[in-house]
Amino acid sequence: MSLLVGMDIGGTKAAVRVETLERELVAEVVVPSSDWDAEPVAAGVEWIARALDSVLGSLGAVPPGGASGVSGASGAAAASGASGVSGAPTASAASALSIAALGVGAQGLDNTAIMLEYGAALTARLGIPTIAVNDAALIAPAAGLDDVIGLIAGTGAIGVGWSAEGEFLAAGGWGSVIGDDAGAAGIVREAVKRALLRHDDGFADDGLLAALLASFGVTDAERLARAVNDDPSTENWGPHAPVVFAAARSGSLDAQIVIEGAAQHLARLVRQLVAQGAVGTDVVAAGSVIAAQPVLFERMSALVTAAHSRLRVRLLDRPPVAGATELAARLVGAAAGAASPPEPSAASSAAPSSLAAPSTFAAPSSLAAPSTVAAPPPVA
Repeated sequence: MSLLVGMDIGGTKAAVRVETLERELVAEVVVPSSDWDAEPVAAGVEWIARALDSVLGSLGAVPPGGASGVSGASGAAAASGASGVSGAPTASAASALSIAALGVGAQGLDNTAIMLEYGAALTARLGIPTIAVNDAALIAPAAGLDDVIGLIAGTGAIGVGWSAEGEFLAAGGWGSVIGDDAGAAGIVREAVKRALLRHDDGFADDGLLAALLASFGVTDAERLARAVNDDPSTENWGPHAPVVFAAARSGSLDAQIVIEGAAQHLARLVRQLVAQGAVGTDVVAAGSVIAAQPVLFERMSALVTAAHSRLRVRLLDRPPVAGATELAARLVGAAAGAASPPEPSAASSAAPSSLAAPSTFAAPSSLAAPSTVAAPPPVA
């Protein structure tokens, strides 16, 4: 049996989805990705190979490109780190499994040059047709739409789109230390700043500081600052984001201001992408934070539609990794997957030229490496 594999690699975890060519789900697995880095490309390619080896090996499928020969497997390759395995085939069926195509969406693939380089390098390394895009670019194929402004608010925050000429566009995504105000880590950063400012102003805590102290397991403002500053990582900051939303629901004005700032950050990303020439009439949002916190989605949606009356805003109702298997399917002409039907649009549904493919909607075929791989272009 031939399989389609999709990967969605984020800042803390990676989802791997396996489907048949008939688009039936075989398995969906989550592995840790805190050690993922898109550069250098060679190291990133080996990270992906190890992750595939771990996940596909657990299903009994043949890993592409001899990935099992790679030594020094990291967090992604540890079978014990995988979760959410579903629908694993029997041993007899698994022995006949092989990979037909791979679609990858990964954090750090932030321009067309590095997407092309990854597509070529993965095709050469694994010996299967492969396409690689930014992880936020999975939103459009997952939603079953062509021209989309995609927003991710998960560990980090980024907006992406495509120009009428097929150029990949991005706004935000600069990392939680200096940006990503709508990502989990950025929200915590801003919340700590506001709570400590209120403390230094001599005002009574409105609930946010107490919530952060309890979440970080410290007893006072000085120790909170130390806990945050001593480990300025998404892994340290991000898990505390839910307490900010809980504090807002309990009446903390400072927490509410932080959430408003996150919504405005996402609305600004849309404005920046529109100014860059992003096409489409749909804004689709995804990511662990915005999916779990309706107040953030609703406020962002209100801000976007107030500023851009032609845009429709929706929350992605499928996992973004489904967009990766959709891209893989287009490489081999497999049937389109079941996506939520888009609302009718008065705008042209023509896809950017870089996305043209013989399927029901556009696929970035220019980002797919041919089976005979030419030397990749230099990274811009």
